[in-house]
Amino acid sequence: MMIRTTLTVTLKMVFILSASPNGRNLHDSADIHAIMIQDKVRTSTYARFILGNSILFTDAVVLDVGCGTGILSLFAAKAGAKRVFSVDASKIAEKAEKIVEANGLSDVITVVRGKVEDIQLPEDVKVDIIISEWMGYALLYESMLDSVLVARDRFLKPDGVMAPSDCRMMFSLCDATEIYKDRIGFWDDVYGALTTSDSSFKTSDACTQVLT
Repeated sequence: MMIRTTLTVTLKMVFILSASPNGRNLHDSADIHAIMIQDKVRTSTYARFILGNSILFTDAVVLDVGCGTGILSLFAAKAGAKRVFSVDASKIAEKAEKIVEANGLSDVITVVRGKVEDIQLPEDVKVDIIISEWMGYALLYESMLDSVLVARDRFLKPDGVMAPSDCRMMFSLCDATEIYKDRIGFWDDVYGALTTSDSSFKTSDACTQVLT
């Protein structure tokens, strides 16, 4: 049987601030995790990879970096993992622990609250697989890639597997003529009553548009 060890994830662009105005980490809230889980492309891709590679996960020790609600950890346990360490630095870890208990998997999944840079795994254990949904918006924005690399260096066996292990960023040129006309050229002649030659006035703010 062939083992697929390459995971490619298609990302949906959802623009949400990482912290509320009062400084509260939004990852403490179930709402942000609901949005991510409801991204069927994202979640189903991880599910297919993990559940479709039971020969890889059977009797494996798995580390889930940034586990959130623990959905990937649950997949790993159902795929036959012997032990799963689910790590998250936010308060969502408390909810993840309750979810694990509700699913009757406390004997397999151990939830650890803390930064992967600071935690210690029991008995200095090394893991066979690291799973993580570390990608941020546009892949790298606000991502956990640095933390995942630390986890790799600290906990992964030399012949271990990371999922995902590689990513691609794809770019394409586009024609922004209409956007330029509406957002910048507009100021050249506003109903024949207002004209400005101050370029900083026209371009001081970023022009953003969500493409779907």
